[in-house]
Amino acid sequence: MSESKPVAVSEKDLIVRINHRLAAKGKVVVKNHSDDDPGDCHIIDISTNFILEKGLDLEALGLESGALGDGEYLDRQS
Repeated sequence: MSESKPVAVSEKDLIVRINHRLAAKGKVVVKNHSDDDPGDCHIIDISTNFILEKGLDLEALGLESGALGDGEYLDRQS
C-alpha cells in the first residue's frame, strides 16, 4: 500500500475554498494589503462589513472548516 504525498494548496486557493464554506454564514475572508498589516487576513461580516476576526491562521481555519483535506497543507511560499 503506497502512501500519498502531501499536496500544497496556495493561499489564494485556500481563501476561495474557505469563503465558499463561510458564504452561507454571511462571512468572508479577506486579505489586508495595507502597509500597517501586510498579508494579514480577517473574517468580515458581509452584511455589516465589520471585522469579526483578525490575524487568522489560514491553515488552521482550512482544516477546521474542511477546506483542507487529508494530506493537504497551506503552501506558505506562494
